[in-house]
Amino acid sequence: MGTIPVVAGAVKMKGLGLACLLLALVPQVVLGTHDVYIVTMEGDPVVSYAGGVEGFPATAADLDQEMDVTSEAVTSYSLHLRRHHEKLLDSLFVAGTYEKLYSYHHLINGFAVHMSSLQADFLRKAPGVKYVERDTKIQKLTTHTPQFLGLTTAVWPTGGGFDRAGEDVVIGFVDSGIYPEHPSFSTHRTDPYGPVPRYKGKCEIDPVTQRSFCNGKIVGAQHFAKAAIAAGAFNPDVEFASPLDGDGHGSHIAAIAAGNNGIAVRMHGYEFGKASGMAPRARIAVYKVLYRLFGGYVSDVVAAIDQAVQDGVDILNLSVGPNSPPTATRTTFLNPFDAALLSAVKAGVFVAQAAGNGGPFPKTLVSFSPWITTVAAGVDDRRYKNHLILGNGKRIAGLGVSPATHGNKSFGLISATDALLGSSSTKYSALDCQRPELLNKRKVQGKILLCGYSFNYISGTASIKKVSQTAKSLGAAGFVVAVEDSYPGTKFDPVPVNIPGILITDVSKTKDLIDYYNSSTTRDWAGRATAFQATVGIADGLAPTLFNSAPQVALFSSRGPDVKDFSFQDADVLKPDILAPGNLIWSAWAPNGTDEANYAGEGFAMMSGTSMAAPHITGIAALIKQKYPKWSPSAIKSALMTTANTIDKGSHPLRAQQYSTSEMMTLARATPFDYGSGAVNPKAALDPGLVLDATHQDYITFLCSIPDVDPSEVSNITGSRCGSGPKGQQPCDLNIPSITVSQLKGTQTVKRTVTNVADEAETYTIMTRMSPEIALDVSPPALTVLPGSSREITVTLTTRSVTGTYSFGEITMKGDRRHLVRIPVFGRKNKSRRCKNTFDNYTGGWKVEVVRQNFLHPDAEATLNIPLNYAGGEDTIAWALEKSGIYSVKSAYRSLVTHNELRTLEEGTITKTSRTDKHMWDALWKLHVVPKVRVFWWHVLRGILPDSVTLQYRHIKTHGLCNICKAMNEDLMHALIYCVHAKAFWIAARDRFEFSLLRLHPVSWARDILLDDMFSDDIRCKIITIMHSIWTSRNHWTHDRDGYDPVQAIKWVHESLTILELPASKSKLSPMQCWRPPDVGWVTINTDGAINSDAMKGGAGGVARSHLAFLAAWSKSLPGVTDPFIAELKAFREGVIFANLRGYSHVVMQVDCLELVNLWHSRDNTRSIASPILSELGDLITSFASFSVIHVGRTIN
Repeated sequence: MGTIPVVAGAVKMKGLGLACLLLALVPQVVLGTHDVYIVTMEGDPVVSYAGGVEGFPATAADLDQEMDVTSEAVTSYSLHLRRHHEKLLDSLFVAGTYEKLYSYHHLINGFAVHMSSLQADFLRKAPGVKYVERDTKIQKLTTHTPQFLGLTTAVWPTGGGFDRAGEDVVIGFVDSGIYPEHPSFSTHRTDPYGPVPRYKGKCEIDPVTQRSFCNGKIVGAQHFAKAAIAAGAFNPDVEFASPLDGDGHGSHIAAIAAGNNGIAVRMHGYEFGKASGMAPRARIAVYKVLYRLFGGYVSDVVAAIDQAVQDGVDILNLSVGPNSPPTATRTTFLNPFDAALLSAVKAGVFVAQAAGNGGPFPKTLVSFSPWITTVAAGVDDRRYKNHLILGNGKRIAGLGVSPATHGNKSFGLISATDALLGSSSTKYSALDCQRPELLNKRKVQGKILLCGYSFNYISGTASIKKVSQTAKSLGAAGFVVAVEDSYPGTKFDPVPVNIPGILITDVSKTKDLIDYYNSSTTRDWAGRATAFQATVGIADGLAPTLFNSAPQVALFSSRGPDVKDFSFQDADVLKPDILAPGNLIWSAWAPNGTDEANYAGEGFAMMSGTSMAAPHITGIAALIKQKYPKWSPSAIKSALMTTANTIDKGSHPLRAQQYSTSEMMTLARATPFDYGSGAVNPKAALDPGLVLDATHQDYITFLCSIPDVDPSEVSNITGSRCGSGPKGQQPCDLNIPSITVSQLKGTQTVKRTVTNVADEAETYTIMTRMSPEIALDVSPPALTVLPGSSREITVTLTTRSVTGTYSFGEITMKGDRRHLVRIPVFGRKNKSRRCKNTFDNYTGGWKVEVVRQNFLHPDAEATLNIPLNYAGGEDTIAWALEKSGIYSVKSAYRSLVTHNELRTLEEGTITKTSRTDKHMWDALWKLHVVPKVRVFWWHVLRGILPDSVTLQYRHIKTHGLCNICKAMNEDLMHALIYCVHAKAFWIAARDRFEFSLLRLHPVSWARDILLDDMFSDDIRCKIITIMHSIWTSRNHWTHDRDGYDPVQAIKWVHESLTILELPASKSKLSPMQCWRPPDVGWVTINTDGAINSDAMKGGAGGVARSHLAFLAAWSKSLPGVTDPFIAELKAFREGVIFANLRGYSHVVMQVDCLELVNLWHSRDNTRSIASPILSELGDLITSFASFSVIHVGRTIN
């Protein structure tokens, strides 16, 4: 028997030898196409290993037992798993063709490896390998909130005060690191911190200072970047290869949860209150996985989570998440990231994760699984508002955390465009007020500087802080930044500055301001401002205003319902779980942090996001863990959820910030898809009365009950088998503190088990409330639960009517000892997806919420753009591919061919030779645009333009971020439509041509633009030409080392659009803006000038044409000319000389410089530098029989 394995191994190795030989022969090819892969193996990890491998005793421990990670059993089994991983890789591949990055052994049995796709395919077939998935990226998803949440008055005093809140509870932060020198993490003015024997984490040494990152408050500090390094994303010149926070995000998060109490928040000489974490005495363990330039990688995050649990953390905070639902598994809950967190929960670690910042649109969550506490962001009762007072008495509201103008007086107002130095280059946008050297200090001094808001602010290349620095350096009395164009989806936050300043975000109010400024400013014949009579005053914005309408669900907070797969089918799980403050949160900041330009170099920052909401829950969970150290993570989650509030401080139902149809922010009544079970109530959570507990096996049973999920997939990823749970189980049967039935069929019954965690028996009366479309019944109507005992309740949901939307309700259990337990309930009728259910019989339009709940966002918005004329009646079946509505085999065949074509389009494999694509290619080459635009769209349809997603698909290393707005996963649709850079183009196109881009399907959008009937040929040409201009300017941004000017970009848009031959009735171009031949006997000369400030020279050129034909052209260099006007004037002079030398008699000079034309006709020699040239020209024109000068548009020139 002993020889059998050897023979079998030899036979297998013989089969593998050829593959290894091939890999050895082509190492260049293999190395050039490497990616990071996460691999899971057969065999239990440390937390689940119950024995069975000879020589290795069991390591699994019960929840109420503490695992000794330093024991001989744990260390030897961990080493066994690591060696097994290495042995497998060594037996399959040639050394040097792969790199193992991590061995996962504590939470999951597996490893991360950098290898080729060929090797990954080979590894999938190897014995003992259960699962191989390519790594993906993750993204980053307070002085007042302790008071707002009642911690200072109702929670901390009951546990010994703030100086004992969270004592010895260890919180692990998987984030961007920490700035250990910050006073929020200092130990100088606190009681001494003793050791935490159960925590085994290590502290790295700062490679620069050679000091430990730990100080007693910080008990662990490690960084994880092997996957980032292997992927080529890690730049050691920019990133810190240590736990040091180079971003700011990690320090901010850690201080919200566990920062020291009473830390003064000072900035620009002002104090904004005292900062404190939710659990000020909790310990901090840092696991850095996020970096400045690229975010992070899942395999690094899994390694950090594995290490954190092995080290002994009690709580995990994840203000990070994947970019989208996982695509490699049949359900969102089955992936290495969530599997690691499931094992963490099994080990007794509570996990809080940010919901995501994709709101207010539905199904935008990045946290899916029921064992994770998913946190939505709320707006608390503190708002920073300010206002501007115009000289005409009008008051304009805005945002600004700044002092008032001196003496509360008004000062003169001057626009940056009117303060531009005459010799300033147009290469940079002066209106952004980012470069003081472009502005005339003499004009600005003592006045309020008026600046514009462009997409540079959104992309991070401009900031309000820099405006304040510009204004201060020029001696301005203050500044105003005014938003002239709406940028949908942009969130405007107030920024603390040290001089009077305000941001006007309402476009209509900006128009009022600009109209007042223009009406109060005197200008000369050339449009130059000569006198400024406009005055404004800025009010004091340093103190916040408190509101009773709080909390509200923040606009950006991602919304449910939860999804169970990549096709966005609804899951029977409530997400988000709970609402916590996440808007305008003051907290610690790393001075070298780059995440927010407005806080560069500062020690504190006021930030917004679900990233800020999650640590509020983390800190409160630490307080619960301190009080109840034996509670399971699901019990802590239950305590938070069942005690949450659904009314605001004004005793009104919670409301959520939403977009109106005009994309303005409005408020609507919130639902559990916005806030989960409600807004967190820390006092009640510390004494919940009842909890709903769930075990690891309960979660496995839940996974196995999901329809269409392969039990082997559950086993491969979690290491646990299906079949041990009760038969007939459904996902909604999981014992969690909410009930969700996404596909309700007639009557459905679910059960919940509640456990009394109070010290005394309590009798609960059970009440229900539900929307009338569904009947909700609970039995028994009352029950008594003894201390430590459990009771079961039966919940029945029955459909009464069909609406197509979710019906919301709740179960309320009111105890005779004042405990109140709430369980949210909601369901939707299964057979409600009829067309007529989306129609509103009263308005004749769509039922907007029904459409948005049943379709993905792009599809829903496209549907809502379709006009309706619905007259009622029953639905009938019609075959859409035939005009008659009758099915035919021929049309079905064509449909299948088209489906296959769309699939190849999605995969980027369309070929020009495809027989089924002939119609598309014919339409493309007949498109009425210039040839280069046709070629561009051919590249778009082929999927071969080098966006980040395409490059990664072709195994070309890239950091994956958008080069402009730093969004994750830059695909072509993002680059051409959704990027802030692209939005500026679409705004310009909307203003010029009066059309807006419709919502497009994420797969077939390029083909739809070319072929779909929803676009006229006229609009189709405009859209494709605009996208060509967007792509061209993106290349300019990416490759021009001197940066990119958004003002010039808008000019490019206009120039690109005017090349189209559009009907005069639909275009803002008048017929006079097209070049016309001169009358018989006349010659038209068009001249133009330009400058290159970097080369300190200009250029001039011109074209002469008669009524019959082109006559001649010329060009000339202008050394030393850096003024655009002088370049135009000298070009004009050269044109006159040219006409004189050619002997033309009747001459028309056409120029696109209005200032020059006005100057010529007025003969005003105000600009002394122009006087000698004008004088010379006056002598030259005497030789012409007829001579005239007219102004034309740039498109003619």
